[in-house]
Amino acid sequence: MWMPHVSRRWIRGVGHPNRKLNLCGARQRESKGAESAPHETNARNHGRESPLARLHLRIIIINGVFVMRTHTLPIAAVDFNFVQASDIPPLIDLWRHDGRRGYVTLVNPHSVMMCRRDERMREATRGADLALPDGVGVVLAARLLGYGRRYRVTGPALMLHLCDAGRVRGLRHFFFGGRVGVAEQLVEHLSVEYPGLEVAGTYCPPFRALADEEDAQVVAHINATRPDVVWVGMGAPKQEKWMADHVGRIRATALVGVGAAFDFHSGNVPWAPRWVRRIGCEWAYRLAREPRRMWRRNLDSPLFLWHVGIQAVASLGGRIGRILQPVLDRGLFDDLGGGGGGAAGAGGGSPPAIRAVPRSDALASTIINIFAMSNGGSYTLSKSEILRRAVGAR
Repeated sequence: MWMPHVSRRWIRGVGHPNRKLNLCGARQRESKGAESAPHETNARNHGRESPLARLHLRIIIINGVFVMRTHTLPIAAVDFNFVQASDIPPLIDLWRHDGRRGYVTLVNPHSVMMCRRDERMREATRGADLALPDGVGVVLAARLLGYGRRYRVTGPALMLHLCDAGRVRGLRHFFFGGRVGVAEQLVEHLSVEYPGLEVAGTYCPPFRALADEEDAQVVAHINATRPDVVWVGMGAPKQEKWMADHVGRIRATALVGVGAAFDFHSGNVPWAPRWVRRIGCEWAYRLAREPRRMWRRNLDSPLFLWHVGIQAVASLGGRIGRILQPVLDRGLFDDLGGGGGGAAGAGGGSPPAIRAVPRSDALASTIINIFAMSNGGSYTLSKSEILRRAVGAR
């Protein structure tokens, strides 16, 4: 079986703090002195970084079994894997070599908001082996949250890239979804574009819930074709829930939910021009062409930005907390402000009541309390305690 060129990665063995484990693949080439630089990739040997090195792979042990995980970054309570489309083929090769079965979701701001409203959608997204950023809004949110420059991976682009790269890897593709005849049209277009593409089969599910017996027959039909990748084009949240329910039952290395990619690459719906895609304005192009269908989902974008803004404020508070923690631990603010016990304010009245707020509203609580102090109020809380509550310090 073909094995990818995997760069050297060192990890600490769980339960063996002094033991280092080496994750490496066949055909690995080592240079002298590599043992002295355990975190180096094979860039010195080849003049460039291996795609797998960008995945930030880490190994954990679950019930004695080594499991690979990629580094995730949270945005609006959804964990994203910020990888590039070129990183996916070698990762799927690793899954196939290890006999692993997983599924990949492509998450845009609309999907994030669906996760907040639909518990099953949220659990399906959390259970995905890869949650890829599909949408310029997610990339902009990453910049706002201080994650640096990140790249998005759209479903249509991922399908083209994996179909192309999968030819030399011998990947077999099954296309599940779309309206009647769409999957067949998709296969015709892709086979012309990528000669040698191995197609395991196609299936168009009905627009209704399948009975258990029907579902078992569909699973048996897919398994009989021995696919490596099953492309699922049912639209969110249906495709995410379907993949979560069928991962493991379907004997394929990866299930990938790509939504509208079936319509785009079959020629039934025009894909946005390349220059529109490059500037991240597919949403505007689709809204202009399909306003009745797209206007509702675009209403989620302002809500998504609102939650990202809340996360950014909370993140800023955490950074302030880490800066102020040494000062707070020494109690340098304890003798400032109302450090006494319930002293009355000016005029002999009782001190203003401090509004109890949850920790997520800590910044607002700080503003309210400090504003009241500046107006002559006296508090039973010291400034040190107020700052502790504001920055989340314990």
